[in-house]
Amino acid sequence: MTRVFAEDGTAVPVTVLDVANNRVTQIKTPETDGYAAVQVTYGKRRPSRVAKPQAGHLAKAGVESGVMLKEFPVGTDALAGLKPGDVVGVDTFEPGQLVDVTGTTKGRGFSGVVRRHNFGGNRASHGNSVTTRAPGSGPTSSRASAAKASANSPTLSATERARSIRRARSGSFPLSRSWSWKSCSTSRCRVSALRQLD
Repeated sequence: MTRVFAEDGTAVPVTVLDVANNRVTQIKTPETDGYAAVQVTYGKRRPSRVAKPQAGHLAKAGVESGVMLKEFPVGTDALAGLKPGDVVGVDTFEPGQLVDVTGTTKGRGFSGVVRRHNFGGNRASHGNSVTTRAPGSGPTSSRASAAKASANSPTLSATERARSIRRARSGSFPLSRSWSWKSCSTSRCRVSALRQLD
């Protein structure tokens, strides 16, 4: 998370994304698969950590094993300029272009109700000593006063694929051609998909 300055001097909060070394592993066409899409991988993974079927799939494309595989639907005209083994870099996007960003929220461990469910908390004065961030009494059901399963309670705040920023504006980062920035905040998520809008 950083900021860039526009021509008029206003500061724009941006998130810098590494979009380098995205290798094309498979081209899916309507004739063979019923739809048009491109499958890419990024990062590096040791060969001992790759399953044999996936290792054979990557060897057929002639690319190095990556962290994960992602598939992006594209138009049939865009498939003509791609083939397995190509590297999709930051030059795919243009400054000012609109993109969709999907990421995974970072895990926060065991979280209380104030942090996880945005509870307001109790008063911090007039005799209140240890219940400032306590959840208070919870709702019950008619079955032996059992707590409802849907009640907001302190629990594990795990990683979720729940953060999606649609139509973020992309731009060019002046330091390197392998980096790109977008004018929105995703400082709390790991970006797993960056899709170009037509």
